[in-house]
Amino acid sequence: MKRTIPYKILCFCNGLVFFAPVSLLLRTSRGVTLSQFFLLQALLSVAIFVFEIPTGMFSDHIGHKKGILVSQILLLCARAIFLIAGNIGFFVLEAVLEALSCCFISGTGEAYLYELCKNDSDSNSFVRENAKAGAYGTAGFIISTVAYAGLYRLVGLNGLVIVTGLATLVSIVAAVCMPEVSPAAAADSPLPQKGTGFLSGITPALFGLLLLDSALCLASLVVNFLYVEKLEWAGIASEWMTPIILGYSALNLLVPSVLKHLERKRDYVLYFVFSLIAAGFFFFLSAVNSLPAVGFMILLPFLLEIMSMILFKLENEYIDSIGKEESRASLLSVMSMGNNFLEVVFLLVSAYVSSEQGNRMFLFLGVLFVVFAFLGNVILRRMRRN
Repeated sequence: MKRTIPYKILCFCNGLVFFAPVSLLLRTSRGVTLSQFFLLQALLSVAIFVFEIPTGMFSDHIGHKKGILVSQILLLCARAIFLIAGNIGFFVLEAVLEALSCCFISGTGEAYLYELCKNDSDSNSFVRENAKAGAYGTAGFIISTVAYAGLYRLVGLNGLVIVTGLATLVSIVAAVCMPEVSPAAAADSPLPQKGTGFLSGITPALFGLLLLDSALCLASLVVNFLYVEKLEWAGIASEWMTPIILGYSALNLLVPSVLKHLERKRDYVLYFVFSLIAAGFFFFLSAVNSLPAVGFMILLPFLLEIMSMILFKLENEYIDSIGKEESRASLLSVMSMGNNFLEVVFLLVSAYVSSEQGNRMFLFLGVLFVVFAFLGNVILRRMRRN
């Protein structure tokens, strides 16, 4: 779909973060201590949690395209601070600007793409285009991860920041070039709007979707934070973490093709099947601490990405069904806010979890995904009936 090309370019440029592998060094070389670095990460998470819904409401008010453009401008400002930062105060400002940037595109980007694809004759176009946009971001991540070492030798830390900033500048141009979409004009809801404001759209069904989404968020957190420890338990050098990340990132590029082949299947059936498969992967990882675990570690994020795309579609279709298209970004931000809260709780709990207990987290997630396979099937079936 040609209309989505500028948005995909934006996603690709957002994935180009050439300084990501040395983000800690970038800060410590400018006077930030290790403890301050972790405090800055905590500040980033808390700020995202606080700003999530207000920025979603603002984006609904000014338009999703403008909200995305604001996000990219704020991101460029955050990148520029790295070049002049000399103390912790600059990095506090950078964390706040980055949090605002994340919040402005979280929910809003998905809402924009859904409205863009909504009137397409193919009802599954949003799922495919959303997966493709994610694949563009993944491609950017892979390229920047592979290229950073060579660039670092050539241009140093500041050079990495400048190249990343140039990519963000391109994303701003892409945001300007995105076609306008009006939720009110695009809306063709089967039900009249009920109540005013986005709060009337927060219903038990929405919380059901939030519950399913939170399970995926928790699984992604385990992938991000416990995979390195899993390698240690398996007696594999932690240096292999980079090839594993690149491996499952490359595999995620296949998600759009997989979804295209599955588009005729019922969504709740797909969610049920993939939940049980993911549960099996978690059970395997909880029991096996050897080389075969690596294959499952690469495949698991691929399954989670497919499930995420299915839920994205269901969340947006639910917003249509209750006639809340004008509050789409706000309601999707509620989903993200729940995930942000879960991330903060996970990080706090992880500080008190031993390695032995960490391995049990995979077992817990296996049980959780079995439960949610059946629970999700019930929730999604009821949504379809209503």
